[in-house]
Amino acid sequence: MRYDRIPAGFDFPYQRFNKMYAVAKEEHAFLLRCEGLKYREIGEHFGGLSRERVRQLVCRGARRLQHAMKRTKVYYVDLES
Repeated sequence: MRYDRIPAGFDFPYQRFNKMYAVAKEEHAFLLRCEGLKYREIGEHFGGLSRERVRQLVCRGARRLQHAMKRTKVYYVDLES
């Protein structure tokens, strides 16, 4: 058997960890926004992210929550944008 190629569908453990970390970061940014922090403050909390990148994280976290709670009709409306 040759080991110079990675089989299709093979998932390295660190790739799974990186995805879980990214999802947790989005959720955390969304929760900080729900607590009333501004995008700039959330960016500083995450080590200097731009306001636009924080907005993207918050919106993505909101979409994940909407999808997960689709049947309960929970909507997130950001009044700052």
